[in-house]
Amino acid sequence: MTKILRLGIYCVFLLLFLIILRNEIKGSVFEQDLLWFIPVLFRDTEGFSLVKLAWYVLNPLHLWFEIPDVKIYTLVTLFLFGPLAKSFIYLAMLFHISCSILLYFLAKNLGLNSRVSFLSSLMYLMLFAHFHAYMWPMAFQHLIVVFFILSGLIFYLKTNNLISSQQKYHGFFFLTLLVALLSSFCRLSILILPAMIMTHILVCSKDRKDMLRKYDIWLPLFFIYLFYPLLRIVSGDVRFGSFLRPVFSILNSKGITFINFGNNNLIINFFILLSIGILFIFLLRLFLRHQKRPMLSDRAKLLFLTTVFLAVMLAIASGNFGKILIPYNFIVPFMGMLNSFLFPLQSAMSIDSFRPYHFIPAGFSVFSILLFLFMAFIFAKAYILKQRQNAVLVTWYIFSLIYLYLWNPTASRYFVYLSALFCLIFCSVFDYLYAKITTLFRPKAFINFIMILIFAGLLMPNLAAIKIALYRGKTANNFYIYDYIKIADTVREDISSKYKLNNFAQTINLYNINPIVFTNQGSFSAADRYNDNINFVFKQRFNKRFLDVVVGQPADAHKLNNLTYGFKDYEVFNREGEPGSRFLIDFYSGRENLRLGKYEEAEKLLTRAASQRPYLLNFILGNLQLDDLFWITGARDLNDWVRELSLYYRNEYNLVEHPRIIYITQMMNKEIGEYMECLFYLSFLKNLSGNIDESKYWFSKIRFLENDFSELSSFLGGLSLVKSDEKLFYFLNIVRDTALYVRPENYADRFKFEGFIFRVLFKL
Repeated sequence: MTKILRLGIYCVFLLLFLIILRNEIKGSVFEQDLLWFIPVLFRDTEGFSLVKLAWYVLNPLHLWFEIPDVKIYTLVTLFLFGPLAKSFIYLAMLFHISCSILLYFLAKNLGLNSRVSFLSSLMYLMLFAHFHAYMWPMAFQHLIVVFFILSGLIFYLKTNNLISSQQKYHGFFFLTLLVALLSSFCRLSILILPAMIMTHILVCSKDRKDMLRKYDIWLPLFFIYLFYPLLRIVSGDVRFGSFLRPVFSILNSKGITFINFGNNNLIINFFILLSIGILFIFLLRLFLRHQKRPMLSDRAKLLFLTTVFLAVMLAIASGNFGKILIPYNFIVPFMGMLNSFLFPLQSAMSIDSFRPYHFIPAGFSVFSILLFLFMAFIFAKAYILKQRQNAVLVTWYIFSLIYLYLWNPTASRYFVYLSALFCLIFCSVFDYLYAKITTLFRPKAFINFIMILIFAGLLMPNLAAIKIALYRGKTANNFYIYDYIKIADTVREDISSKYKLNNFAQTINLYNINPIVFTNQGSFSAADRYNDNINFVFKQRFNKRFLDVVVGQPADAHKLNNLTYGFKDYEVFNREGEPGSRFLIDFYSGRENLRLGKYEEAEKLLTRAASQRPYLLNFILGNLQLDDLFWITGARDLNDWVRELSLYYRNEYNLVEHPRIIYITQMMNKEIGEYMECLFYLSFLKNLSGNIDESKYWFSKIRFLENDFSELSSFLGGLSLVKSDEKLFYFLNIVRDTALYVRPENYADRFKFEGFIFRVLFKL
């Protein structure tokens, strides 16, 4: 009965998880590195035979992301579902859910009780900190590593139990080797798994004979991790090279030379490293065999673990030896994850929304430090000292620091290396406290109810924080392709007024499209010469795998069908030269009526335009209110926020991409300026008709777009219509001298923030 109840609870939370995130998944497009990676794979593998495709996938010299599992994931998804970003995310989410289930079985195999196993699984599913690992397809390379670590460790522990009880173990043994073989094609971070297995053999064996027996049994597993990972290292793995380059430069400066990774002597370098690896494995076996004491001495254990610890810390500090390990730096990643779990909404709002990739600040406090120390003491006392096999979690934590050490803020996707471990520790301590409390207080049923409420009260804000972080980070992560999204959505809106989109199958013709540009990324060396990205965006926004989009030249426009759209002055126009944006149609008409003195008609059109808003505002806000910009931009006005966004991209991207960044920035600035102009004219018309309160209301909304009144006044005073119309010019001068321009309210108000959260979650 308890198992059925837990399964039901898990399914309810899983359903909530999918419902809350479905709109973000459905509206997703390819972001960041996917803009060059997907087109390159899409074009490079056209017409490949299975043999040639297999070589392309396994060859570590192709592309910057030389990882076979990412290539397989991409090619399989493209083949089955086409270039729809939502399909990539749903497949990654399937692995995320699988990791959640695997964590349940890992906890059981580590000797933790069913309650801890269930809570850990549920917590992993809903955890805020690592959400970008499954919501960004390129981060699949991290997610799949965790999937193999969990599954490999489960099969290893099961096999080890069978070996210890002298039962037949060959079935599970070969399954473990199969997982090891498949996982060896992942990132080099998969080496966490053999390190944990080695730790388990050394720490948990009964005696020297048992240790040597298990070590000999698992030799094939260690040999597996000597082949493809070493091949990737010698072929010039980008991450490994950048990771160890500072170490090699120090050695070279002292006249000590080492292997030059990525040079032409690939085969020689590979066999050198392979020989070193094999020699190390047999020397370690020799060391274990010749121990005089029947069991590896405590000093030897301490020496080995200390050596591993210092080696990892040396590697972590290799970028800057001044950043030596101190206890505080060692616990920072765990405290950061603890803080983001206990205060997820605060963590989500502290992410810089103008910076892509969702970097989560650690958010330290005395409370989080004390809580960490308390949890570490309880877990060590109750679970590691009493169950030695849990020592593998220490190894897991140490090796995870390679991605988390001295990073603050930390990219959300990297937390996935620590999240399973964090869930096990947190839920173990939670269960320990629960057991103590239930022995002290009665009735037990009431305590159970309270503890369930507390745990559910921790999980639900984490789910809400994922939604908020995705909502706030949408523009920053799609900045480089913003014009394509704008074109696709504007065309879709226009076509939906003429056809039923479900049955739509005609060709869409485009011209004056600005191509995506990247710096020497594989065959994507200069620009998207096949216009794949604009095709992909249209398919994603129309939610159609098969959609014909043809990009031509302006001179060909008159030869094409009625579904022909051009892009001029940062806006979409149809074949007849009419703007596709309903906001622009009403705004231009309203402004013209205002110029002609037709105030009543102008007010009607501008009121409608103000409610429709430019595309940029609708893209950022969706169904939210204009006031909600405060929460999305982090209290900046929209003009300032776009400047920060543009500055970030110009600092991060190479010079060849800068013209496109400037082009996108100018497009956004134009939309902001037109909306400020619209609100100003509307405020003027309301004032002219005697509706002072409405006039103040509309003018006060401009503060979310430009909060510096001197900048705003300069912008409005420079408009040709304001210069030529005495009434408008006089109104602007009145505004300068009155309280019509209202400063922002106190948005620290808790109820305003709760209203924002509610609107984001339920799109009201």
